Formats: sequence, C-alpha cells, structure tokens
Amino acid sequence: MNDQGFIFVVVVGTVFILGLIGLVGVLMAVNTSRRHRHRAELAEMHLKHAHEKMAAEREAVQQTLREVGSELHDNVSQLLMVIHIGLNWGQDIAPDPRLNPAREALAECINEVRNLGHTLNMDMWKANTLQEAVIRLADRLSRAGNLKVNVVQDEFPLQLPGDVGTVLYRVCQEVLTNAIKHGSASTITVRFHNNPAGFTITDNGKGFDPTTVVAHAGLRSIERRCNLMGFDATCTTALDQGCSWQVRQRPA
Repeated sequence: MNDQGFIFVVVVGTVFILGLIGLVGVLMAVNTSRRHRHRAELAEMHLKHAHEKMAAEREAVQQTLREVGSELHDNVSQLLMVIHIGLNWGQDIAPDPRLNPAREALAECINEVRNLGHTLNMDMWKANTLQEAVIRLADRLSRAGNLKVNVVQDEFPLQLPGDVGTVLYRVCQEVLTNAIKHGSASTITVRFHNNPAGFTITDNGKGFDPTTVVAHAGLRSIERRCNLMGFDATCTTALDQGCSWQVRQRPA
C-alpha cells in the first residue's frame, strides 16, 4: 500500500471513529433529555395528585362545616333553649337562687353555640371578612377578663373564600386560647396583612423552649389546618418571651 492509500485509510478511520463518538454523544443527550422529561412528567403528576387530594379534602371540610353548623343552629341550640325554658318555668312563684349560676352558664352556652353555628355558616363569610369576625372575638375576650386583644388591619381587608375564612378563624381561636390558657398572656396583638395574605399573632405570655417542649395536638392542628387551605403556619417562641404565630399564604 502506497502512502496515499495509507493516508486515505487513516482519514476514513478517523472520520468513522469521530462519527461513532458523535453518534454516542447524540444518543446520550437524547437519553438524558428523555430522563429529564420523564422526571418532569412524574413531578407534574405528583403535584396534580397533591392538588386533587387537597381539593377533595377542602370539599370534605366544607361539607362537614355546613353540617356541623346546621346541627348546632337547628338542633343543639334549640335543645339548650328548651332546657333554659324549663329552668325558668314557674320561677315567678318561687324563685330558687341556687339555680342562678346554672341559668347564667346555660345562657352563655346558648350564646356560644349560636356564635359557633354562625361562624361555620359558609354564607356568613360572603358578607363578613375574617378581620370583622376576629374583631368581634377580640372584643368578647377583652370583656371577659384582664386581657387586652388588639387587632391591627391592613388598608385593604383580606378577601378569602368561605371555607378558608372559617378555618383561619378557628386557627385564630386556637392560637388565642393557647396564649391565654398556657401562656398566661395579658396582651395579644393580631395583625393582618395582604402581601402575602395572612396574619401574625403575638402575645406577652410565658412562651416555651421549643427545643424541650414537644408540639402537642393543638400546635399540629394549627399547622395542618393552615396547610389544607394553602397557608404556612410558623411559631416563634422562647421561654419568658411570649409567642409569635405567622400565618402566610403560599405562592400559587
């Protein structure tokens, strides 16, 4: 074989090898692209499934709230009213002062049941905002004892669907109850904001050490309820420094 033939063989072999390397590179790139696309499709499927599951759970919550609210308003409240009438029957003749505490407690119970039934009513949240409901709650708590509950509103009130307003109202109730019952707070501030949508609740109570206190069912319930409605709930606290709850809507 002469020199030209040898050079031709070398050139052809080199081109063939380079072609094989290029083909392998193309195949690897196609395979990598397919893997990425498959992972993206799986992630999208998981996200869609999570959204469908959350939507189903929210629908179940809405139905449960409607049924419980209806039962409280139509049945429990009326049964308590019958008991109240029975306690007062004939008292014009011979009033028994020993029954006065029972009457007062029953009257308060009837009022609370009616309030609970109203807040669980989805139609109520079409005409009222979460801020208005919390202001009424703060007023009741402030009048009940040595407690000051301040509500600070943003320029524009939060516009929330009925089920979201109901659940977040329950969250506010739970946080305020914990601040009073466990934290022995004397001052609580509820601050609403729109960007992002949500609120912050701070108190001057005892607080707790989060490294030594295991979160009980109430704290987990707050986080779970908020998560169901598309909100994140975070508690910041330290011993003797009160508690601060931040509830913020997650980005869409």
